[in-house]
Amino acid sequence: MTTDVHKIAEQVKALSEKELEEFLDWLARYGLELTDAWDKEIERDAQPGGRLDAALGRVRKDIAEGKTRHSCREATLKRAIVKSEANNHPG
Repeated sequence: MTTDVHKIAEQVKALSEKELEEFLDWLARYGLELTDAWDKEIERDAQPGGRLDAALGRVRKDIAEGKTRHSCREATLKRAIVKSEANNHPG
């Protein structure tokens, strides 16, 4: 643990029950904000021309050629592909 993190940890330990509850509420909200920002970044990167475009192209090719096996990771990538394709070909 770094010195700064250690100091923060000690300060958190010293909080009253009410202060700790307030801090944990804030921390949860902050975590959600970070997750939302990350989700938006992934969504942008999955768009045509985005940073994931080449990787998604390889995944699409491998899926079409039957070169994949089912896994949670694959299911996640397939959902990203389907969402990306839906955004490219609406309605």
